[in-house]
Amino acid sequence: MPVLFLTGNADLSKDEYIKKKVEDLKADYIRIHPKDTDRIERIRRSIQTLGMFQNRVVLDVIDFNSWKSQEKKTLLGMLKEVPETVHVFIRSTRGIKGYKSISFDLPKPWEREKWIDYVKKAFKKKGLNIDDDAAELFFSMVGGDEGRIGKEIEKLMNYCESGVVTSDDVKKVVYFYEHPPLDELSFSISEGRVDNAHRVLDELLKISEPIVISSVLANHFLDLFKIVMVVPKKEKYIWPEISNISKSLKISVPKVARFLGFKFKGWDFEVLNHVKFYSPEILSKILKDLYKLDRSVKGDDDSRLAIHEFIEKVRGYLNEIGLQRTEK
Repeated sequence: MPVLFLTGNADLSKDEYIKKKVEDLKADYIRIHPKDTDRIERIRRSIQTLGMFQNRVVLDVIDFNSWKSQEKKTLLGMLKEVPETVHVFIRSTRGIKGYKSISFDLPKPWEREKWIDYVKKAFKKKGLNIDDDAAELFFSMVGGDEGRIGKEIEKLMNYCESGVVTSDDVKKVVYFYEHPPLDELSFSISEGRVDNAHRVLDELLKISEPIVISSVLANHFLDLFKIVMVVPKKEKYIWPEISNISKSLKISVPKVARFLGFKFKGWDFEVLNHVKFYSPEILSKILKDLYKLDRSVKGDDDSRLAIHEFIEKVRGYLNEIGLQRTEK
């Protein structure tokens, strides 16, 4: 039966999949949108009439989840009579028992490595090669939005005649979008912008689980601990040093840069050289508090309050090391 449910939240990947199927099948393409008031009749006509002819037809049913319950039942009833010449692709958040489905899922917001891999594959699909450092920088500037990623890759296609994208190309061409909220929270804390951290946390708690926030904060300060342990204390660091530290510690280039006070073109915020202020002793205390926070958010305590309390605990450590920044 030529009916397939396309699940998940990677809409552009679904577009690419269906486009290739249309090309491979040499089929006529019909898009069924939720706003089409005659969508049931259009689908019925396609199945019953177009299926009688030799030309293959691809029906692309958009946002099946928004359909009313009775409309869904009607469509599922019609799908039992789909001829071999009509291929129906139904975009939905989940599949339906009895029908085949393919999942197109984007990485979770905190799965940075998976996003970097996604970026590399997206470039490759467009015939471009991008090195690891450039991919890290690209993701740092664009974030986890497949529409933005596609748009910025198109810009680089027109700019990079060699087909190889470097960090310099990314810095010159790619637009720096708003920094991801989880990163903003982490750096607000470590950079001493504690009041801002509380504000960002309040917004994040509306859309993110406390356990996710706790995990991101732990990774943030673990990475800072690694850097403080091995990087010599200096006033300024240059690009080759940033790149080498990133490779040796396996920490993203943009994150290393921001920890060390190195500012990329397009960053419209102030950066702070963390190595000047933090010591292994202070970071050990913070990591112990994060361990307690992790246990708290997994337990029955008020985990939202626990994260705010953690931020205040860090405020005390920052006072000890003289890192309190006036916020605008």
